[in-house]
Amino acid sequence: MLNELYVDDLINGTSDITEAIQLSSEMIYILSEASMNLRRWATNSPILNEAWKRTNVDCRGTSEELGVPLKILGIIWDNMNDNLKFDIRQFERLRNLEMVTVRLQKMLLHHFSTLPVILNI
Repeated sequence: MLNELYVDDLINGTSDITEAIQLSSEMIYILSEASMNLRRWATNSPILNEAWKRTNVDCRGTSEELGVPLKILGIIWDNMNDNLKFDIRQFERLRNLEMVTVRLQKMLLHHFSTLPVILNI
């Protein structure tokens, strides 16, 4: 589970809704023991989203309902169609900085190209 935590974001995928509910419940409990509040859960499953709402889990709606795209680690996620979009303009800004080397740019590109699927149910 530690490999799925990125600063204050948990990114994980499960094979079914029961597993996702169990995972979210366990993670909320474990991190609450450390006084950390996992909130703003997001999924591409309307069934899981409804289950979370029934159990008072702080969850987000779809990007369409919210009227703004969801962002996970700076990557745009259309959770209604389960599409990830990456804004390459972020790297254009880096190109203008003298301190940023080609090696750092390659490292960043590699990091973002190996992200796991986000609650893919």
